Amino acid sequence: MACRLKSLKSFCLQKIARNFETFWFKPFEEQFSSAGKLLHVIGPFDDLTSELNQYLLDVLVKEKLLKTKYLQLLISSRLVELNLSKAPNYVYSDGIVNCIADRCHKLTKLNLSYCNKVSSRALENVATQLLTLQILILKSTKCDDKVLIAISQYSCDLRHLDVSSCKISQRGLNSLCSDDSHLPCPKLQTLRIRDCGVCKPPITIDRVASLLLQRTKTFDLDYDKIHLVLSRIHKLNNSPNIITPNLQYPRIQCLDFGTEDIFTTDVELICKYCPNITIAALNPVAHDDQVLPLMTLQHLRHLEIVSDTHDGVTLSFEGSASPLLCSVGMYLQVLLLIELTDVCLSTIGKYCPHLKNFNLMVSTLQDNRSHFPDNMTCYTELEQFKCIIIGENDMLPEDSLSVILKNSKDLRSLLLTNIQFLTTEELGRYINHNALPNLEELELTNCNHIEGSIFYHFLTISQCLTNLTLDVCQQVTRADFSKLLKYSEQHLPKLQVQWT
Repeated sequence: MACRLKSLKSFCLQKIARNFETFWFKPFEEQFSSAGKLLHVIGPFDDLTSELNQYLLDVLVKEKLLKTKYLQLLISSRLVELNLSKAPNYVYSDGIVNCIADRCHKLTKLNLSYCNKVSSRALENVATQLLTLQILILKSTKCDDKVLIAISQYSCDLRHLDVSSCKISQRGLNSLCSDDSHLPCPKLQTLRIRDCGVCKPPITIDRVASLLLQRTKTFDLDYDKIHLVLSRIHKLNNSPNIITPNLQYPRIQCLDFGTEDIFTTDVELICKYCPNITIAALNPVAHDDQVLPLMTLQHLRHLEIVSDTHDGVTLSFEGSASPLLCSVGMYLQVLLLIELTDVCLSTIGKYCPHLKNFNLMVSTLQDNRSHFPDNMTCYTELEQFKCIIIGENDMLPEDSLSVILKNSKDLRSLLLTNIQFLTTEELGRYINHNALPNLEELELTNCNHIEGSIFYHFLTISQCLTNLTLDVCQQVTRADFSKLLKYSEQHLPKLQVQWT
């Protein structure tokens, strides 16, 4: 019943979205098209809950129907949460953001991420007028020091602030630090200042460390150089050998070195100060001992390991990722491995039973037949799989991907590049065993031993496919493409077929 009700809600809102211009918006446009600034609009959606209003907005975005003028009806004083991050750029304007600031005084959560056409003045207006905000996300916007200063002065209830990829300098960060008499945004629990542009004066490690020390130990800071910040704090704590719980930051969840050089001592230190890290990204990694300290992170959900290949020596799977996954893989959901040698897919499947998103870029794979050959429980929860094989790989066994393609019945996205060992016959056997009933996206690039006929067969049994891309696959001809296109037009109108 719940599923049917949800479908009915989606159906109704889709109908509203598709008739927005001709029916729902028409009376407003006829009577108020020349009106100036409207502080409040009582219209057909005035009684919608904040959740349904957002749902309708998302449907308009998904159907590519959203126009700037529609927001005059959708921006209501009843809104408690509003997310415009998925809307296209042409919808944004200072007028719309100022409209939000004027009307939505009950807002507790506002997400304007990627609204990069909105001026800093309009964002500053949001900070000064929406005093009940608890969550404010301004990632990749024109948020600057003036906006941050306004936030520090007016947003007393703010708990979560994201200004990642914004031009923030030391001056802006100073506004969030205490002057010994008053702590700005006293309820702030999470601050994201990753990838902030280089501004003058630049943000210093000392200042970030000072900010972190002024907040409670439950503060969550997401910052590119968090390892340097914790190293500085470690020295201020007189470099204790044992990091006791009262010195830890249990809510810091992201460890991402970006392009910074990685030292084993830095990794060890972060793991001791932040035992509850859920996201770890090491790029690039040169030695096994830089990876192994992560074995203490029992809450890890997202792991990225990129091997450093500059010296011609790549990271070994057996010496680094395998023991790490054995220790922390039980609850891992996202895994990215790039340029590790002799990756064993069966080992990963055994250690990571709940993996949902798996990205792999390697030149060699271990033979699966020598590792758990009858294991049918691997990858049963996998939803996205992307595999890129580097260089020549004709010597790899044709069943190298069998443990994934046979078991992942929940797969929604499958992207394969340069998989020369996969043949039409082998792929056909996988499809006969696992028809991939939930697959929405299938993209093959430079896979030269797969014929177009297998894709036609797959379309006849496909239930959810919306995107099929065949790029530089030599055995797929123009005649195959025409046949696929004709079938999709007749039987799968939502499917987009691309061939080059």
